[in-house]
Amino acid sequence: MYVRWKKRMRTRQGVPTGMYALTAVLVEGVRVNGKPRQRFVAYLGTIWGIVTAVHGHRLRFWKRVDANLDRLTEPVDRERTEAKLAEVVPRPTAESQAEALRRLAEIEKRLGRSA
Repeated sequence: MYVRWKKRMRTRQGVPTGMYALTAVLVEGVRVNGKPRQRFVAYLGTIWGIVTAVHGHRLRFWKRVDANLDRLTEPVDRERTEAKLAEVVPRPTAESQAEALRRLAEIEKRLGRSA
């Protein structure tokens, strides 16, 4: 089994906007009538391409991925699957959480709000 990324372009009234969503699915290679095909195993998660570097969006993506991997009944090499996902959407770390909170406090300070 392996991770397949699908890229879905967003359009507005039929006109491409330049924005896209990345959807990660788990597929398995099989042969049907002697020809290679991909068998869908599970949906893992979706994230908009423009926000893959934003901590909160990455956190939400990884929560969905973890929940979907936990639900699988088929055996999966979870470590390898997560490593492939992390190549595109890095898993949030404690350092990125601290940085996001620092930036939020800075923004709130500029706006005159107390944290």
